[in-house]
Amino acid sequence: MAMQTNPYEPPSSKPTGDGEQNRQRALLHLRVALCLLLIAALCNYFYFDREFITASPNSTGIKLRFRFVNLTGIVILAFFVWTAGLPFLEGIARFLRRAFAPHSLTPLWNEQLYRALLRLLICAPIGVGIWTGWVLCVYEFRLPFVATSVAFGIPAHILGACVYVPMLFNWYRIRSEATEQK
Repeated sequence: MAMQTNPYEPPSSKPTGDGEQNRQRALLHLRVALCLLLIAALCNYFYFDREFITASPNSTGIKLRFRFVNLTGIVILAFFVWTAGLPFLEGIARFLRRAFAPHSLTPLWNEQLYRALLRLLICAPIGVGIWTGWVLCVYEFRLPFVATSVAFGIPAHILGACVYVPMLFNWYRIRSEATEQK
């Protein structure tokens, strides 16, 4: 009788074989999440501009410089994430795999990164809501900054953890399995 794969083996313990397709989907989800989060970032910028730059007694030249620097920073960061965000994350994942799980399979490791990025499409709209809610509470409703930041920051960090904690857990499992097989 031929050896068969264990049907009860968790799906994350072996690569699916469609790594490039998963990578392309992860890149798409990262870019869509970036576009969604840019909405909240621009909302934050415009409220900040209205509150601090427009209302400041500084000259028009200084105000224009502040606007130029802030908007240029947003554009540069968005461009970086759009063009190099996934390779940057893959580089971090490669470094972590080499440092902590050198005997694990690279495609399996990367697959967990791509799966985490697929969750961005669910988490990004919620993140936009949290961020926009914070902006409205601070700038529009004038609620206390620190209390509002804590009230919105806790769910924001939990939301972020929904993306990266499962990935870290799966990386730990992959590391453990590779160590056992060694």
